[in-house]
Amino acid sequence: MSQLLMHEPRWTQQTDDRGLLVTWQNPSTRRYILLGRLGMNESGSYEFKYFASVEDNKDFRPIPGFRDPKSSYTSTVMFPFFSGRLMGSKRPDRPEWLSNMGLNTDAVPFEILGRSFGHRVADTYELFREPDLDLSAKTVSFVVPVHGLRHQDAAVLNSVNAGELAGGSPLNVVPEKENQFDPRARQLLTTTDQRLGYVPAPVLDYLALLGFESAPATAAIEHINPEHVGHHLRVIVKVTWHV
Repeated sequence: MSQLLMHEPRWTQQTDDRGLLVTWQNPSTRRYILLGRLGMNESGSYEFKYFASVEDNKDFRPIPGFRDPKSSYTSTVMFPFFSGRLMGSKRPDRPEWLSNMGLNTDAVPFEILGRSFGHRVADTYELFREPDLDLSAKTVSFVVPVHGLRHQDAAVLNSVNAGELAGGSPLNVVPEKENQFDPRARQLLTTTDQRLGYVPAPVLDYLALLGFESAPATAAIEHINPEHVGHHLRVIVKVTWHV
């Protein structure tokens, strides 16, 4: 296990206490960075800590309120930087907002942030639930949005809008080694070889920390959000690495 991880990932069938991986896209370089982890410690307090690897990343910029990359931050309530990404409980449109993400009205904050990905128009931070790590099946599974959907051919966008792709639809995960921006890029292709987009780059960074970056992967559509949410969160997929 890489020393760059500040915690020991749990190999299990199901976990309800998984933390959130915090990522950011540098607006200048457009590169995504795996920043750190938001979780809960044994006392029930929230804890945020950066991954050691951020200090070597030239694109790194500290999160507001978390200036020191070497510190561990704790709070008895969720940090405002993260709680501000949750819709208020008294909002009349909250049930619809949750339903559109496939969540029940009693969903807890970590579950909501893991499905909404902490998306906010005001910045380029994104949160992913830590993966399910299944020792018996030897798999690592992430549920993430498809990156780059809006840049794909009109035909694939039309397929999404027409409802031709739905939850459970299988996808192929194909390396794109000739990608000049990121040779590690993994394309997500439909069964008719239409490119839907890409696996988010920070997911590949996390797999590299685990030592699984070269493992083969499979994928399927997990959920399709309504069109009004925009391209970035439109298609949610489950990507599974077989390690």
